[in-house]
Amino acid sequence: MATQKKSRAGQFSVDRTIIDGISQAGSFVTESIQQTENYVRREPVCAVCYSVLAGYLLRFFPFISLFRAFISLILTLLRPLAFLYVLAKAFEIAERSGGTVKTPDSKLH
Repeated sequence: MATQKKSRAGQFSVDRTIIDGISQAGSFVTESIQQTENYVRREPVCAVCYSVLAGYLLRFFPFISLFRAFISLILTLLRPLAFLYVLAKAFEIAERSGGTVKTPDSKLH
């Protein structure tokens, strides 16, 4: 699970945590692509053998069905994840305001 960073006010920020996680994933993908490119330049014959093996495996194993099931699972979990995000943001806003709730008619009191 991603570690939560503290914002300037000393509170946890859900947005900052998500942005940091996406940034780390992006840097991981970039580094993996660079390592793959270096390996292909060093060992072109082995790289071709691995790609042929991967093509053979993709032909005989039901990866398309697994991929569809994975996408279906992600789309099914999207609504509860959005709900949890909204709850976390509401908690963050309530914590930032000191637990007081501002209502439109609070100016009248």
